[in-house]
Amino acid sequence: MTIPYAPGRRADLDHERQSDESEVQRAIYAAAEVAIRYWSTVLMIIMLGVGAAAVALSVTPPVYRADVDFYVTGTVAPRESPRTASDIVIARIPSYLELLHSDMLSDAVSADRAIAQKEGRRAASREIAASIAATSPDQTAVIRVVVRNRSPNDTLLIAQAIAIDFPRVVDRLDNAGDRAIVRISVLSPARLQPYPDSPDRLQWLLIGGVVGLAAGLMTLWIRHALDSTLHTAVEVADLLGAPVLAVVERSNLLGWGRGHDDTNDGLQLLGTAVDRALQSRSARQVLVVGAGAGTAAVARELGTALTRQRRSVRLMTCEEFVGQLDQQPCRADTNELVVVDGGDDPGSASAVWTAAECGAVLVATAAGRTRAAQLRDSVSGLRLVHAKVIGGVFYR
Repeated sequence: MTIPYAPGRRADLDHERQSDESEVQRAIYAAAEVAIRYWSTVLMIIMLGVGAAAVALSVTPPVYRADVDFYVTGTVAPRESPRTASDIVIARIPSYLELLHSDMLSDAVSADRAIAQKEGRRAASREIAASIAATSPDQTAVIRVVVRNRSPNDTLLIAQAIAIDFPRVVDRLDNAGDRAIVRISVLSPARLQPYPDSPDRLQWLLIGGVVGLAAGLMTLWIRHALDSTLHTAVEVADLLGAPVLAVVERSNLLGWGRGHDDTNDGLQLLGTAVDRALQSRSARQVLVVGAGAGTAAVARELGTALTRQRRSVRLMTCEEFVGQLDQQPCRADTNELVVVDGGDDPGSASAVWTAAECGAVLVATAAGRTRAAQLRDSVSGLRLVHAKVIGGVFYR
């Protein structure tokens, strides 16, 4: 069956693929933005995790290690095959490993004179047995004994006692007859590792860092999920339904950083954009209202930026503006622009009345302070009085 070519369907698939890619890109950008925004929090939690690991290392007693290697050989009669000796060794190795973990060898080690003098009493056989680990690498004739203890001196003494007592116990058990069947020789004498075997400091610090990173990322996700404030100009423009005319650094609004070339860039763009909006609307008044942001500094800097546009500017408060309307509704000087500071509460009676009378309204928002619901309520209130919102200013 031949399926006819459908260019429309192909276009739909391409559009869906592009939409999926754009969604993925937006998600990646959002995740990167959150990580940049809260990187200090994540770093602090990672440092706390490493610090907790360091504290745990300081209170955890170290464990030292000593090693002893034995070599097992078998003996045969002159007429027996050498293979018989190898078979005897292979058959004996499992029983010797059990012997090294048994109470018989632990009792022999605990009766050692050096250990008895060190402890002032016969060391507990169970404690010695718990400190011994014996293995046979690759099921060969080599037996490796590892002793771990919190005292480096006791660790070395126990390993040295095993090097002496283990061949004696084997000789007493297997070579009690007319001839010796096996022979245990010390392949390498007891040696104490110069550094503690545990805890592994690097491993613990890495674990603390990884746990701190995981906790930091979890905290970042929870904080982002609970954070209802706005952090980008795009979010502000979407809720405002109008463009963001300028993004201004918060230090510039406070008067810091004077003398730098980039200090007045955002404010100059704001003045130019507001001047054009007022000319297009033939308006002479602009109200600055705040949604989670202060308006005094914004109104002052906006007046300064408009003055640089060679316009006559007068700053007023809502109360002054309303009083002027009652006394003199219209001024003869059509070249003068009035910038009204609407305050931080756009829902107040004076702010609402001023918004209805002004020819333009500018909404001031702040990153990390303006909440989405707050800006949404402010916009709804302005629309109820048919306020002419020309845009917003976003400072971070």
